[in-house]
Amino acid sequence: MKELNDNPDYVLHAERLAHCERVAEELGMADPDTQLYDRLSLELTFLAPFEVAQIVVDYACKWRKTRNPHYVDYAVAVCFESGIQISPTLQQVISEVALARVNGALSGTPEKIMRESAKLYAFRVMANLIFAGCTLKAASKKAAFQVAGIYKMLKPFKASTLEKEYVDDMRKPGLESEYFSRWEKHTEEREAEGSAQFWRDAAAKWPEVGSDLTGERR
Repeated sequence: MKELNDNPDYVLHAERLAHCERVAEELGMADPDTQLYDRLSLELTFLAPFEVAQIVVDYACKWRKTRNPHYVDYAVAVCFESGIQISPTLQQVISEVALARVNGALSGTPEKIMRESAKLYAFRVMANLIFAGCTLKAASKKAAFQVAGIYKMLKPFKASTLEKEYVDDMRKPGLESEYFSRWEKHTEEREAEGSAQFWRDAAAKWPEVGSDLTGERR
């Protein structure tokens, strides 16, 4: 497995980030949480697809805010399931959690995170379907169907809820447009590996959730 430091583009960006961190420290503006986010984002940009990288970064940063170790457990699980190398900064976070577990300085349970994970999965499905030609409403119904089948232990999401929260959490902050722009940059690669055709087929053929889980958009 190639190391990050073998990639000259990563090394260049890492040196620039280190310089910014030194300047922030000299000005008394250093923030450990910002540093964690920046380092993880940089490392995972070179190790993982954008949507997967964002999930791992989000989980790892939420650990710092909540002291809930299950966020890091899920971050590691996402890396394992996606075949992604554990980055140096994520390894440091894993060590933090291990030490906190020994000392008992923890809080939270996995249930809330599981529901967050299900919603993030739904958003990824919706973004892919919309990019492939689905309307927002159709994408929310197809995503609700998929989530209900995969996360059977959770109370199902209504399609109307996913539609509203997708707009609030993905579209309005600009995450959807950022996601789409990254896909557009890798059009040839996506076509070659078959993922683009997969989502076009999904947009055309995947079933939609029944009326009991459609709901009404408020």
